[in-house]
Amino acid sequence: MASNYDIANSISILCENKTSAEIDHITKTIVGNNVRRAKTILSILKSKQEMANSTITIISANEISPQQKDELAQSLQSDLKNINFVIDTSIIAGVVVKIGDQIIDSSLTTRITKLQDLLTKTNVN
Repeated sequence: MASNYDIANSISILCENKTSAEIDHITKTIVGNNVRRAKTILSILKSKQEMANSTITIISANEISPQQKDELAQSLQSDLKNINFVIDTSIIAGVVVKIGDQIIDSSLTTRITKLQDLLTKTNVN
């Protein structure tokens, strides 16, 4: 059986340039009476649509190579023209990805801060 994400990707391709009512109808036709699955798939579709309409910012400590930029764009299912690449040496290593109001922070600075917080809490108790 196909995963919800796979079904959402297929519906996304089918629904390009469709209204939200048409998308709902196509989703319900494909999924059938499984309301919970339909809601999950519609949520995935909504997230993908919001991401497609959002500017994506990728912050790194060093310059990202053209090949890495292409790979990131592909993994984010976005066009490079929608992605802003920013260099910020204060993050030390790793990347911070901002999509709309969502932030995925895998920077070394954040990891060190979380480790410091954990060690401080452990020492207090």
